[in-house]
Amino acid sequence: MPAPDIARSVRRWVLLNVVVALALTVGALVYFELESIYRPRKPSPSSEIAAWVSPPSLLTMFDYQPTLLAVGDPPGVIYPYLVTYKMGWSLASYAQEHADFVHGVDNLVPRLERTATTYRVDYVLVDCGFNDLGEAPDQVVAAAEQYIKDVRSKWPAATIIIVLPASFGPDAGQDHPDVADGLRATADRVGARVIDPVAQQWFRGVDMGPLMARDGVHLNDAGQDYYAEKIVQNLKQMGFTS
Repeated sequence: MPAPDIARSVRRWVLLNVVVALALTVGALVYFELESIYRPRKPSPSSEIAAWVSPPSLLTMFDYQPTLLAVGDPPGVIYPYLVTYKMGWSLASYAQEHADFVHGVDNLVPRLERTATTYRVDYVLVDCGFNDLGEAPDQVVAAAEQYIKDVRSKWPAATIIIVLPASFGPDAGQDHPDVADGLRATADRVGARVIDPVAQQWFRGVDMGPLMARDGVHLNDAGQDYYAEKIVQNLKQMGFTS
């Protein structure tokens, strides 16, 4: 075989091997990508959030979803997302740092101003005061009333739901009647609805160990899912739907 023919044959052989190697590489990448997409996963609160933030289908993207604004910090980060996911609502915002009526109102009110200029909401879930339970009840109620009236003035047509402050650590289920009564009176004045974890005994007769974070004060992921489910049950009992 002449030298030029041998050279062409070698180049063809090398090119063929390169093409085969590239095809095998691409095939392997496609296989692992598809396998990672379709591999069965155990549902969890985090996966529920992932589903909640997934792009909507063409069939549902134009459906109206009620919008919830949540403010509060006791259970942690994810429970408002779980509430809106379970209810089929959208979450406008979740302000969680320093959400105390007495000492946190200086943080709450400016955030309220910013949020009011950004969002039109159907529901406002006020879940504050967890760290206020050791304060004088009249101070807690006065600060809470100021804030809740501000909420009403910003969203006059929204439904306000107030979750009465409750402990879920070592003092889980402890009653705070003066604070509860004062916040109920405030709710009546602004036309808000009330959820009372203590009266409903969310934390009595419940093994809180598996629901608590390591600090023994805050809820872990399982605890937040439990907390979210309790709120959803109340919302549905009040007649609210998606």
